[in-house]
Amino acid sequence: MSDGILKALMQLFAIIAKQDDGATASERKFVEEFLYFQLSEDLVKEYLVQYDEFVGPVELDEEGNHVKKLTSVKDSVRTLGFILSVSAFFNPLRVFFPIFVFTEISGVVVILVGILSSNLLATGLGILSLLAGIIVFSLGLLTHVVGFKLGDETTY
Repeated sequence: MSDGILKALMQLFAIIAKQDDGATASERKFVEEFLYFQLSEDLVKEYLVQYDEFVGPVELDEEGNHVKKLTSVKDSVRTLGFILSVSAFFNPLRVFFPIFVFTEISGVVVILVGILSSNLLATGLGILSLLAGIIVFSLGLLTHVVGFKLGDETTY
């Protein structure tokens, strides 16, 4: 796994771990086991340090319990960005194009059934399926462009 993917995963794990009660020892243990499955011991220590830096200090109340926090919009946007950047390292069109084709074909079929049976609900659902396919394909193109901008040849 490349350094860019691992760094993005550490940030993503940290954002997820900080939700609600904050990062716990069991969440850190999960990240550690994930890293041991992928990397050597030296690299595991290096990426655990990065994870700990991304998580930041744990906030405790007077009784020693984790302070519950709401998810910030900033963390939500960062999460979406990390998902897009990680998926950019894999061939995004190979992932998104079949989903696009399936939703487009199913949308056309549902529209035809709706028209033939004079069912407006089916026709509307078919149109929604066509729009969903366009959105999925757009996400695939976006991740493809992100991979291109990052100079990653594996996306071609």
